[in-house]
Amino acid sequence: MAAPGVIDIQEGSIIQSASKTYTVDRLLGEGGFGSVYLVRDGSKPYALKITKMWTFMPNERLEYAKRFKQEFEYGSRLQSRYLVKSHDFDLANGNPFLVMDVCAGGSVRDLIGKSNRPDEIDQVAHGILCGLRDLHSEGIIHRDLKPENILFDDQKIPKLSDFGISASVKKRHTVANFLGHAKEVFATGTYSPPEQIDPRLAMKVMGPANDFFAFGALMYELIARGKFPFGDFEDFMENMPAYEKRKKNEDWDRSTLHQSGVDPKWTGIIERCLKARPEDRFQSADEILQAIGFDPQQQRQRPEVHPNSQWKFSVQNGEEIGRIYLVSNLLNRKNKLPLTLGWFNPEDPFTNDIGIAENFTQYISNYHATLEYLPELNRIRIKDGQYRKKDGVDGWYRSTNGILVNGRHVDEAGVILEPDDIISIGDTTLKTTVF
Repeated sequence: MAAPGVIDIQEGSIIQSASKTYTVDRLLGEGGFGSVYLVRDGSKPYALKITKMWTFMPNERLEYAKRFKQEFEYGSRLQSRYLVKSHDFDLANGNPFLVMDVCAGGSVRDLIGKSNRPDEIDQVAHGILCGLRDLHSEGIIHRDLKPENILFDDQKIPKLSDFGISASVKKRHTVANFLGHAKEVFATGTYSPPEQIDPRLAMKVMGPANDFFAFGALMYELIARGKFPFGDFEDFMENMPAYEKRKKNEDWDRSTLHQSGVDPKWTGIIERCLKARPEDRFQSADEILQAIGFDPQQQRQRPEVHPNSQWKFSVQNGEEIGRIYLVSNLLNRKNKLPLTLGWFNPEDPFTNDIGIAENFTQYISNYHATLEYLPELNRIRIKDGQYRKKDGVDGWYRSTNGILVNGRHVDEAGVILEPDDIISIGDTTLKTTVF
């Protein structure tokens, strides 16, 4: 990318995008790599976040520009009262900026170190979890959950922000170096799970459990008035291997939590969130909401399935993003017989009824999954694997890398799909819809 120029933004400065003109009111916050300003388009206020791209090394600029653009794309695409909405994106003298909703109520960081009532703690957790659920329902993992990235609007509703290092469910954390380990690890060490910050593990796929580890560390910090479960940031910087070893050994300070006087339910919730193995943690935001005492079903209404409802899968992430598979039509063509789903083989395009293209990675199996129609329910059951012949023997053979539905692993018995479910296969996520 072209070398960016230094910009000097003052009160009254004009910042122009392709479609709008923003007038700067004042500085809201500043960091090492960028600044956030209160701006106006006419009378409407926004927050404008701009990166000081001239401060980056030339070989770093493209990667950071990509992350900034991704933050805009996720923030503009996702519709949720618990996620900060992005409205515009452009460059100012070569420096990327994005325009977002103003969150004038501060952040969770402002609550750290204070005495917060039990109902306040629960409500903060509720907003964070609803935001994570909405994010995960689109097949996206936040990966950088921390107090600074949870903002409050003027009604004190928590909103998740900063999707710059977010990534697709089951997408690898980063690219590999020549040893097959992660080339670069993106994380905030005091909140990140061990599998995210370890270069030997960071090439593995992700799921919602990554964010739930960070949620547990964040809630511990809120309840313990600024203390961290595994040690503070200075401990992490001084001896990162020892810090990460404590995470892997689940060696954290439980006594501070007990002495805080918090509702005992939080001890159990945080205990499970901070498990070293992702599969031992909570697997969905709904599970944690229920453990706190909220009814997840009151928070979300799924579309109803009627006898005449038609099913389709839309690709949310992956190389075929935007593609629609009309599953009911495919079932009708096969007289309601099971459909096969797997990697699209250009040399044999009819291997599967639904063949998903994956040219840059090899994660989807040739024979990955089976879709079975349940006529009495007008539902579809997805199963891991297919019935086929292998090495001359007929049988049910599972996929190499598995399937997730809403962050939960699927076996050969399968799960019955509901509208708005997220199916994760390789680097591709599919959202189920009825119409």
